[in-house]
Amino acid sequence: MTVRLKRSTSTVGGFIKYKVRVNGEKTAKITQGETKDIELTKENSVIQIKQLNGKSNTLTVNDGDTVEISNGPFVFFGFILGLILVPIATSLTGLTRWSSLFIVFIIYLITLQLFDSFKLKKLNGTSTLTK
Repeated sequence: MTVRLKRSTSTVGGFIKYKVRVNGEKTAKITQGETKDIELTKENSVIQIKQLNGKSNTLTVNDGDTVEISNGPFVFFGFILGLILVPIATSLTGLTRWSSLFIVFIIYLITLQLFDSFKLKKLNGTSTLTK
């Protein structure tokens, strides 16, 4: 049993391989523009993508499914967050600057856990999304 993954993300994070998890276990890595067949050990397997601290939605897949990996809502939100908060933090001086940059970094890490950085979508059939 196999599922086909197609990574069609933009250039944001394009130089880093994404880790593919099937039923919670890391099974493969996929690069920008790559199409890869992943072996499934059972029907109704759950896949998820992770990269650094970012994650995707989870998706239930079966033999023969084709899944597209694309950028999720956090890619845009994280960019806007950086555009707003980093200039404010760097306009400060001394210890306040470093403290505020640290706080911006912590906010970024927290939002990575709240929003999906990547999106999984079945290209054939109906998709079963879970969180």
